[in-house]
Amino acid sequence: MFHFSRWGQMKDIIVQCSIETPLNDVLWYPCCKVVANKFVYNVLNMLLHILPAFVTDIFLKLLGSKPMMMKIIKYFNQLVAATAYFSTHEWTFHRNNITDMMKKVKTLKDNDIVKLDLKDMDWKKYATNYMMGIKKFILKEDCKSMNVVRQRLSLYV
Repeated sequence: MFHFSRWGQMKDIIVQCSIETPLNDVLWYPCCKVVANKFVYNVLNMLLHILPAFVTDIFLKLLGSKPMMMKIIKYFNQLVAATAYFSTHEWTFHRNNITDMMKKVKTLKDNDIVKLDLKDMDWKKYATNYMMGIKKFILKEDCKSMNVVRQRLSLYV
């Protein structure tokens, strides 16, 4: 039985990788606060997401551009609502099949090629590769531009 209760560690890794592998059009470095109280979450969401998005859309309108931040926040809030049940409950995954498969793989000649044990998983490397894949294959961004984005973001820190 594999018990994963390290949301805070995983969150820290993802935030760190988001900073090291920034998306081209981000306005500031990402951060993530985990709160258990729904009221506190709603207040923080209002102050940290909705209000800045509203103000940004006003500036975009004044500059003659199309406002888009409130639309993005709407999709973000829908994503949070859709995943809330899964992220707010404790889950236990039984891995009997994987354990049996690991025993069988150990008997193979090339057993060092197949890695099935997540205890040895390098989550930082996984998250970095995941972020690079999102950048390159989903958002179609040039990975070579990361240094330019980092320099631009460092002006705001």
